This record gives sequence, structure tokens and C-alpha cells, in this order.
Amino acid sequence: MTKATCSIEGCDGEVIARGWCQKHYGRWYAHGDPLTVAKLGRKPSKPAEPAPCSIDGCTKPTKTRGWCNTHYSRWLRKGDPLAVVNIYGRNGTKETPVPCSKEECPYPAATAGLCNRHYREFLYSRRGECGVEGCTAPWHTGGLCAKHYHRQRSWGTTDDRAPKELRGSCSVDTCGGPVKARGLCGMHLRRWYIYGSADLPMRMRERKCRFCKRTLPADQFTIASNACAECLPLHRAELKRITLPRTKAVRAREAELRAIQGDRCAICGVAEEDAPKGRLHTDHDHSERGAIGIRGLLCSQCNNGLGLFKDDPERLRAAIRYLETTMPTGQLPLFAA
Repeated sequence: MTKATCSIEGCDGEVIARGWCQKHYGRWYAHGDPLTVAKLGRKPSKPAEPAPCSIDGCTKPTKTRGWCNTHYSRWLRKGDPLAVVNIYGRNGTKETPVPCSKEECPYPAATAGLCNRHYREFLYSRRGECGVEGCTAPWHTGGLCAKHYHRQRSWGTTDDRAPKELRGSCSVDTCGGPVKARGLCGMHLRRWYIYGSADLPMRMRERKCRFCKRTLPADQFTIASNACAECLPLHRAELKRITLPRTKAVRAREAELRAIQGDRCAICGVAEEDAPKGRLHTDHDHSERGAIGIRGLLCSQCNNGLGLFKDDPERLRAAIRYLETTMPTGQLPLFAA
């Protein structure tokens, strides 16, 4: 079968589009005229002024096909360089946009006499129930609600996936938890990973009471204390003894000391705003209850220091003597052998 030749006189090229060969069609596509020949060779040092748009009354420079950017864009979008694109809010020659049919809506109509926002509201108002039987939720996409749509997309069915069957119970006696791995439930599996056995190590099976000094099974202790069940009243009494109650008398005594000390630590003199965490602590005698036992306001460092020395003046004096009798850093104290 013989292919048609280019319609340009003197050209024997095969036709590819619009009755022209590849060469002439490319010239028309680039310059708007199949006979326009682009000049080859060295480009001039200063580019020539582009020709104005071929549309009457338009003085913008040519971009493609003899049209400016505006008319070329109209041709791409509408197929006609003279077609006016209705774009609300942009400058240029435009037709008067049709307003939205909703009252007091300043936006132009886009579809069915409504702007984009009101048209979406109109579509959502017409939504029916989900297509799955027994589901009354409004449809989201494809006639399905959001839940069933995501199931359909992820699993290929709107039905809920059946839960996996349990693989038996834990192999540890007295434990009926479901198996997670290695025949063990989650708790015993973690123990196996950490300790190498599903059983607790001996150091965690037994604890020593700080009051009676007996070593007893761990189930006879509370989590928060090292006191066994028999010594738990002693532990609670000790907490009550060392804890300062927040009564009105205590708060009044703290306010009085704050005024006397000038919001400074009674030992090191640091200001409250410069103290650790920006606050002073109430130091009190653990043998006295209420406001009578309050001794002063201290920063956390001084308060912790007194606690580490067990509020014992003799230990503090020994520490002072130690500091006064030692040599500079790096040398042994005077009483060292």
C-alpha cells in the first residue's frame, strides 16, 4: 500500500499528520506555519525581539504557533485561542462569572449552578446508607461506608476477618494464657528471653525484710516496700513518722521561715530561684510531728546532705575535721600512714 506524500509542493515525505510530513508538521507546530524555516548557525549576541502575538489587538510576545502565552494556553485548554476561560479572581479578559445559586454566596457557579463547596455539600446530602446489609452508616466511596470500603480495599471483602485460632495454652503449670511462641504465653516468653527460663530467678523469688531481717517468698511483700506482711504496720508507722503533714500550722510556719530567711537556704544561702528546681524544701525533725518539728527551709542539696549524714551532728563534725585536716587534692591526709 502506497502511503500519501506531503501536501507541500516539492516535498515527497510521508504524511504523519494534517497532510504534512514530519518536517513540515514540526515547523507548523513550532512556528504556526509549515513553510517557516528556523535559521541555523551561530546565534546573535543579542536575541532578536520576539514578534507580537498574531491575534488582533494582542501585543504580547509570541511563544508558540504565533500566539502569546495567554492565547496558546487557551488553545491547549479549549481548542480555540479566542476562547475565554472563566477563572474567578484572576486578572485579564474574562466573561462575567455566573454567581452560585445559593443565597449570599460570593463564589461563581462551577457545576449545576453551584460553586464547588455547595456542590460537594449537595452530593454528600444525597448519600444513602452503606450497601452492606445491616450497616446504616452513610456511604463514603463506591456505595460503601468508610469502614467497609477500607476492608474491601485492604482484604478484598467487606466481611470482618475472623480472628486467628489460639495455638493452645501456655505450657507452664497453673498458667492458662494463650501461646505466643515456644509454647509459652507473653509473660513467660519475656522471662525466657531475659533469664533463660520461664521461671523467675531465685533472687526475684525471695526478698529480705528490712525490719525482721528474714528472707521470705516474694509474694509476702508489697511492691512498694521491703517489709513483709507481718512487719507492714511498722513500715506504715515509719512513713507516718517521717512524713510532714500539710496542715495550716505547717504552712504558716513555712511562711514565717520564708520571711525570716529571705527566701534563701538556711545553710548555703542560695536564693530560691537559683536553687535546684527553683524551690526550697522544708527540713524537719523526724522525731517531732507537725509544725513543732520544722527546723528551716533548705535547698535540695543541703537537705539531701543532712539526710545522708542521718541528721547526726557527730558525723557532720567528723566530716568537718576530715576536710580541715586533709592536704590539697592529690596528697594524703596528715594522719595517713
